[in-house]
Amino acid sequence: MRIRQAHPEDLPALLTLQQLAFQSEAALYPEAVIPPLRQTLAELGAEFPAFLTLVAEQNGQIVGSVRGRVLGSNGEIGRLMVHPAVRRRGLGRRLLGEIERALGTTTLSLFTGERSLDNLNLYAALGYVQSGQHQAEPIGMIELTKPGAPFSPFPSEVPA
Repeated sequence: MRIRQAHPEDLPALLTLQQLAFQSEAALYPEAVIPPLRQTLAELGAEFPAFLTLVAEQNGQIVGSVRGRVLGSNGEIGRLMVHPAVRRRGLGRRLLGEIERALGTTTLSLFTGERSLDNLNLYAALGYVQSGQHQAEPIGMIELTKPGAPFSPFPSEVPA
């Protein structure tokens, strides 16, 4: 398994992964429209330049991804996703660590749904603490933050 920076040609595979990975969130919120499940390839492509996106590949297939961007001194992390077939093997943890170092900000923040207990447990284990809450009808969203990691430029290839 390797982690690398995503390229525009990865967008179709990223969209497919996103649609698979966010099914578990949709099951937690049956009354909600989950934006990542409605996103089109054109919309994903329009957002792509605003983020550093990392992908994890296994046997040439993209099986995980995370994205982030720097806003002032804060690193905003989003769209952490792991293919259902490779979950619970530490890939989400690895992806988060890589994006945290690559952003190199003094604080890091992310959001997850209040019913997303697996996500909340992972983030707590990695040092994130709840710093806010807001309603994104009908989903209650929890903001989590933690001190940033020292900057480390993301290499083009990271072996497993």
